[in-house]
Amino acid sequence: MPDPTVSRSSLIELDGTLVRRLGYGTMRLTGPGVLGPPADLAGARRVLSRALELGVRVFDTAWYYGPDIPNQLLADAIRACPDHVVVATKLGWNSKGGGSPASAHTPEQLRMAMARDLRLLVRERIVAGDTDAQVLAFVEARYGEFVLLRPPFKLHTLALWLTPLLLLIGTVLVLRRNARTRNAAVGERVVPLSDAEKKRLDDLLGKGS
Repeated sequence: MPDPTVSRSSLIELDGTLVRRLGYGTMRLTGPGVLGPPADLAGARRVLSRALELGVRVFDTAWYYGPDIPNQLLADAIRACPDHVVVATKLGWNSKGGGSPASAHTPEQLRMAMARDLRLLVRERIVAGDTDAQVLAFVEARYGEFVLLRPPFKLHTLALWLTPLLLLIGTVLVLRRNARTRNAAVGERVVPLSDAEKKRLDDLLGKGS
């Protein structure tokens, strides 16, 4: 629970919980170039413990920091915290090849990074003793049915299932309407030949000879 002496204007609701607006970014709890562990691991742990003591309940992290170094340090630190802690993570970079994080913004790279985070979450739940059904229920409750990629056919998912069909039907109707409009416009522009023009055309085609 937030400190009752803290004004409402200094709080923000995240993940259904009121927390202080001031958070802590963990990128620098790594080695040079955001790679590997920090030179002073004990010092990094003290930094996180002190942040929690000061009331920080929002932490920013990402798997490609280290990689995974701040995530591990943060997980250890918040286990002893009785309050709800909000951990924000993100995608869009990677640390492959032993170099500093590089951009990874393609759809395939984003999907792979999301799948990686979900695999880690699933592994944690399995280690905690959850069954397959409990893991799926946890992920669905936490992130919604759409994270399963095959949401069930229900009233609130009806739009998801019908949207592609509706888009296809709408596209066909628009194309047909545009075609009819063009044909009508062409028809309106057609002017019948005059008698003199018809005679001249017949002469050119050799019908008047």
